[in-house]
Amino acid sequence: MKIAKKEVKNIINKIADLQNYRGRKFFLEVSDKITFSNTNWCEGSRTYYYAVNLSTGKTGGFSPKAPWNNPVEGKIVEIPSEVAIITRLFFCGNDCGITVHVAPDTVAKNLLEQK
Repeated sequence: MKIAKKEVKNIINKIADLQNYRGRKFFLEVSDKITFSNTNWCEGSRTYYYAVNLSTGKTGGFSPKAPWNNPVEGKIVEIPSEVAIITRLFFCGNDCGITVHVAPDTVAKNLLEQK
């Protein structure tokens, strides 16, 4: 699903680590759950995870522990209503863009690109 770039910029600008993002790859994934994977660097690949409460604008994230002591790797969690989970994926050192994960009941008309 395509997401309106303006709406993504509004969401990611709330996250300090992403305020300088200049990429053009944005994706929207509608799902009840998300699996935390690839949270530590491995051969040039890693995924960063952030959360934004769309109602209040509060943000959060986590810093993974050492790969042998990482409690979040492989965990499947439900995406709460009114929360967007933002992922930024690097694959073999290349930025693969930003994906906004939201629960089905959270998808609002203003998040989707109007044609």
